[in-house]
Amino acid sequence: MKKWLQLAAVAIALVAIIGCQTAVKIKDAKTDGKETPQGPKLTKPVIKKIWVPESIEDDGRVLIEGHYKWLLEKDSTWSR
Repeated sequence: MKKWLQLAAVAIALVAIIGCQTAVKIKDAKTDGKETPQGPKLTKPVIKKIWVPESIEDDGRVLIEGHYKWLLEKDSTWSR
């Protein structure tokens, strides 16, 4: 009897773990009742990559090696 109780407890625990790992889906009237994953949508940001060549500054005492400079041209936004 004790083994059956332990087996039942393990089975309930496994079902609870599997149930918590599935994605929550909602039905949307805009998509004709099809299930869609729940959550906000974000657009990708627009980023520009610029190469800055090496330069010598401070009367030849400082060398700044060439490197990339990243510019954020358009931030990510919420979409519908």
